[in-house]
Formats: sequence, structure tokens, C-alpha cells
Amino acid sequence: MKPLFFCLSFSLLQWLAAQSHSYTITDNSVIIYHGYHPFHNWSGVSHAVSGNIEASPKNPASFSCSVQVSLKSFDSGSINRDSNMLTFTEYYLYPRVVFGSEEIAISDSVATVRGQLFVHGTTRDLEVTVEVDTSKGFRATGRFSISLSDYAVKRPSLLLLPISDKIDIEFDIRGVLNKNE
Repeated sequence: MKPLFFCLSFSLLQWLAAQSHSYTITDNSVIIYHGYHPFHNWSGVSHAVSGNIEASPKNPASFSCSVQVSLKSFDSGSINRDSNMLTFTEYYLYPRVVFGSEEIAISDSVATVRGQLFVHGTTRDLEVTVEVDTSKGFRATGRFSISLSDYAVKRPSLLLLPISDKIDIEFDIRGVLNKNE
């Protein structure tokens, strides 16, 4: 009877280890955008990142994620610049930037994430390389660039010169295992 109990217990533990884990994105996550103008560059920072990550330790190909951030949560250190950003991105119509993965391929601790990025009422395909660490919860870091024109965002000007069309975005997304896991 003991060998049967041991075999069943071992099989159950293996099955549980192969199951998917769900993580909730925490408030120590950060998204930073970098804007450029011929006279100065700036960055806006948000810690109001939310979403979920699904991960399977035994099947990394089954990872998926959904991430969102409120445009109003970004702080560039200038109330006028932040207000301008909200006006040009039409925050009152499109208050959030949302990303949802469609495919995540992982090799060691590097993931290639393909999905859809929703900005200013427009959805575009996005592929980004991400460093992933699941040793203590979940952490994903990386960077990518977007063009404001791809999302139909009119570029503000300073002294008749518009800001760069290119916006660089970097992220450090952290998650904790959901309590029911």
C-alpha cells in the first residue's frame, strides 16, 4: 500500500508542478516613456501598471500577459508637459494604453513577445524582446519604440518644432503569485 501511495503522491506533485501559475502585476512595476525635442528630452514615469501574467513552469510556451496603464498616471516632472500629453493623446477618449500578448516564445531567460498594443484608439502589432525572471515571483524587463504617427497622435510643437515621432518605452513589470495558487 505504501508504494502505491508514494507513486500517487509523486504523480500528483509532478502534475501540480506542471500547472499554470497566475501572477498579478504589482505596484512596484514601472513603465517609462522617453520623448525627444531638438531643445530637450524628457521622460514620464508611471507606477500604475496593472494586469496579469499566466505562466507554466514546465511549458514556457504557454505564457501570456495582459498589461495596462492609465495615461493620467505618467509624471514627467512638469505639470504643463503632462497636461499637454493628455490633450494630444485625447485622454478623455482613450484613457489607457493596453497590451495583450498573442504569442510568447521563451529561450532560457529571454522571451520574444508578440501581441497587440492599443494606443489612442488604434491597435498595432508589437514584438518585443523581454528578459524574464521567475525565481522570485515574476519579473519582465525590456524596451521598445513606437511612432506617434502609427497611432494617429498629433505631435505637439515647441517654438514651431514638433517633438520627435519616435517614443521609446522601457518597462520593469513585476508580479506576485495569486493567493489561490
